[in-house]
Amino acid sequence: PGVAGTITQLNHAYKDLNGNVNPPSGLIKAAILNTADDIGNPGPDFIHGWGRINARRAYNLISNNNYITGSISQGGNNTHNITVPAGTDQLRIMVLWMDYEGAVSASPALVNDINMSVTDPSPTNYNPWVLNPAPNATTLNQPAVRGIDNLNNMEQVTIDNPQAGVHAVNVDGFSIPQGPQTYYVVYEFVTDDVVLTYPIGGEGIDSDVDEIIRWDAFGNSGTFTLEYSTNNGSSWNTIATGISSADRFYHWNVPAVVTGQALVRVTRGSSQSQSHQPFSIIQVPTGLTVNWACPDSMNVSWNAVSGATGYEVSLLGAKYMDSVGTAIGQTNLTIYAQSTNNHWWSVKALGPNNCEGRRAYAQYQAGGVFNCVLPIDAEMVTAVPSNAMQLTSCMSAANMVSVTVQNNGQSNLTNVPVHYQLNGGTPVNETVPGPIAPGNSVVYSFTTPISPNMGANTLMVWNTLSGDGNSYNDTLNASFTYSNASAQTLPWSDDFETFSTCATGSDCEATTCNLTNGFVNETNNSADDIDWRTDVNGTPSNNTGPSTDFNPGTTTGKYLYLEASGNPVCSNKQANLISPCIDLTNATAASLTFGYHMYGGDMGSLHVDILVNGSWVNDITPSISGNQGNSWQQRMVTLTPYLGNVVNFRFRGITGNDWQSDIAIDDISVSGTVDIDEITLENNFNVYPNPSNGIFNYDYRGEGVVGIKVIDVNGKTIYSNTINSNDKGQIDLSQYSNGLYLLVLNGSNSVITKKIFKK
Repeated sequence: PGVAGTITQLNHAYKDLNGNVNPPSGLIKAAILNTADDIGNPGPDFIHGWGRINARRAYNLISNNNYITGSISQGGNNTHNITVPAGTDQLRIMVLWMDYEGAVSASPALVNDINMSVTDPSPTNYNPWVLNPAPNATTLNQPAVRGIDNLNNMEQVTIDNPQAGVHAVNVDGFSIPQGPQTYYVVYEFVTDDVVLTYPIGGEGIDSDVDEIIRWDAFGNSGTFTLEYSTNNGSSWNTIATGISSADRFYHWNVPAVVTGQALVRVTRGSSQSQSHQPFSIIQVPTGLTVNWACPDSMNVSWNAVSGATGYEVSLLGAKYMDSVGTAIGQTNLTIYAQSTNNHWWSVKALGPNNCEGRRAYAQYQAGGVFNCVLPIDAEMVTAVPSNAMQLTSCMSAANMVSVTVQNNGQSNLTNVPVHYQLNGGTPVNETVPGPIAPGNSVVYSFTTPISPNMGANTLMVWNTLSGDGNSYNDTLNASFTYSNASAQTLPWSDDFETFSTCATGSDCEATTCNLTNGFVNETNNSADDIDWRTDVNGTPSNNTGPSTDFNPGTTTGKYLYLEASGNPVCSNKQANLISPCIDLTNATAASLTFGYHMYGGDMGSLHVDILVNGSWVNDITPSISGNQGNSWQQRMVTLTPYLGNVVNFRFRGITGNDWQSDIAIDDISVSGTVDIDEITLENNFNVYPNPSNGIFNYDYRGEGVVGIKVIDVNGKTIYSNTINSNDKGQIDLSQYSNGLYLLVLNGSNSVITKKIFKK
């Protein structure tokens, strides 16, 4: 990545210097190779190549126009003169050409072969450096020697302490079958000057973080001394002396000072280099926090920095972190920016003498309003029908619109104008009378009903309260579907045996499972995450999910389940199953009964909700969570509070933290009666002793015929009977294993379930 970035910068530099013309790739490559820091054996070697890239020296070669472009054909000979200045410690010259591709398995692979030599003023002739390519460890590690190179498309001549004057570069077209061949000659005059490369000026350095001072120098003679100044060079303090001649960097323990006039200098013998301009030393702010976000602004704060005279706050603009304000004498600032947008922000410390520290790592602030105190703010929190809702004509209040209005302001709200618009039609205008106290909310039901289209519908709900300080939470939009359906009368049940099975692949929300008999899976990635899937004969994963259904308790029976496997794992995903409408308008008692299977070491949770009068009531029975064992269980929920209504049930399953959390449900039923309710049935039927050693006595003092069945942990019925008024008898489970069993009583229109234990 470092090399790629350096090459990109060199390309950009060449374009800046040459009228935005792109550079030849061969020239950039030649500049990088010829100016690389030599490491390993002297000259090129098979381990380190031409050395370590040196961006500064490569840029200087290009910016000083130290390159020549030429072309040559078979047998041609070109001479290029280079004038070497006095005081040069090393002359580096390289020729490089972009060779044609060789034939497959050709040896050597080189097609066009250029030979280069250099003649100094004496005159002495110098051949390029070559390596011994013999394939053994000894020869491959031998230092380079001068010779004729007929293997490579780049050749380099270096001359230590060259004579001042004209040096002739001889370029010979030794073998050019694919001519003419373009080539590049690049050259560099290396001196023993020491050059500081970091810090060079303008940086902000944190005194809590060690910095690496870097410099460039030729040769390995002498040692280095490092010093720093905090007053623009008026006085100097020693960092280190006697630094090895082979080193080009040093870890600096930055002093705990605050200054905008810091300098660093490096010295070797008579050669010295220091920062071009002053840099700053001051700590970086910590504890960056957003205190509140309002519709048009947010307030940010940070911890104080010792010695700071102020702070500059920045916000990410279209391309850069732009300064949006300065805080003097305080450690917080209000930034004016729309809260609906996401923001990245940061802060840096300022000090005396133009001291500017480094920005802290930018902090992300998601769009939204919080801790915002406004005099007037009415928020439209939720609306029914809600987004992605599957609405049917039999649902209670199916043709009514309701909205939750919350007061986020500081004073009571009265006479809040609210509106809705269905499918872009004529708006309906009504008023929420209130009062709504600060922090409170009310649910308002519009008196004007809607007439949805069959299929897809769009609803917009909004308020137009005068003086509202936050316009971003005044409107809600929902897309819902509407269909005709009749409410189911009591008793009602469904064990999913008529359903078509769905795919069981480990693809999380990608699978959608269409259900029948009035059941609906809510929309994935909108109303919920995943679907309940119809399955049979066990779920795909081991050690989770059932192997049979609950009713009739066979491997061919069907059930609904959640597939928790996936890539990545389908963990902590919610599935919402909506039941058909159930008519409780004439029932004096009713109960919901369902079977559930929750086996797995990563088990999630199961929740049951009810839709009544257009609003969802969550968890009408305590939620079930965690591993419940490898057996079907049953739960009964009394529906007394919801009698007199048409209701729908929602089974909310949430997968656990990993794949062993397949939740299954089966045999959902609602029973009720206008004569005998389940409470009466339960009070008139006694079973004892409980627990017992297997013999359970029962005593029924009620009226009417009652069916009895006992279900084991696998959902299998192991005992059944019918009893009449004032019957007494025994249930013999002595031949069965110890543990929990379910005793189910079926009245004329009522069902209750009791737990009995064999010990």
